[in-house]
Formats: sequence, structure tokens, C-alpha cells
Amino acid sequence: MKTVREIALTLENRPGRLSEISELLGANGINILALTVRTEGEVGTLHIVVPEPERVINILHSAGYSPTVQEILAAVAPHHPGGLNAILKPLKRVGVNVEYLYSCIGGQRANDGGTIILLAVDDRPRLTTPSAENGSSSLERNFILFDGVVARAPLHRHCRKRR
Repeated sequence: MKTVREIALTLENRPGRLSEISELLGANGINILALTVRTEGEVGTLHIVVPEPERVINILHSAGYSPTVQEILAAVAPHHPGGLNAILKPLKRVGVNVEYLYSCIGGQRANDGGTIILLAVDDRPRLTTPSAENGSSSLERNFILFDGVVARAPLHRHCRKRR
């Protein structure tokens, strides 16, 4: 199972807060690979994936922020109608719930027609023992290495572009 470290920050929901984070990270040479923002009233939560999570955590702490970190899943969803189900259906079979998901910035994989999807799930340990009976092995085929460099992941043969 491939995972990435996701950094989360709780911020005031006001104009300019996201810009401040972007400016801070940019000034330190950090590229944001994926992000999502959810707001609820006066606060928002920024979730980011970056190439050097430990360095970013230190930068954020030094700037007075209190980031949290969690491991989330990284997978390739085939780029065709219903392709996301190549990831979701096996999760459903093993009874793992998706808490949230988002795609990678620039995550369109032109070479193989897939999109990088990042997922937080409620029971990641349940996915660590692949078996054909519970659907984990079919899910494993879509998981990728995502550490700033995306490795090739095999896609289902019916999902590949015809040449």
C-alpha cells in the first residue's frame, strides 16, 4: 500500500490566509504537489502534500503554525468514465470508508491516461494484507509511489489507451 504524508493546517477563514501559506512555502523553495481546502464558518483546514514534508513541518512551526501530519493513500485512477471506481470499489468490498479525496495538481498522467488521487480512509490497516477474496489485490494494482516523483503504476488492461 503506497502512502504519502499529508500536512494539515487549521487557519482563519479570511482573505489572504492561503496566500500567506503559499508565499511562505514558495519563499522556502517548496512546491505544493496537491492540496485541498475545506471551510466551516470562521475556520478552514488546508491539506497539502509536498516533496519534503519534514522540512515543511519545520518551516510552518518556525512561522508559528501548528501543522498536523497523517499518512494518506496515493493511487492512480484510470482516466475514463467510471475510472475512479477502480479505487473505490475495492475499498467498498473490504469495508473501508473514504473520509475525503482529492487529485494531485498536474496529476493528469498523459502517458497512461490516469489521474493521481489522494485518499484519507477510516481504516488504512485493513488494507495492508492484500488478498483476492477481499478485493485488496485489485486495489493494490492502482497504488503508486508518490514522493515528489510519480512512479509508473500498472493500470487495468481495459483502461489503457488504444494505439
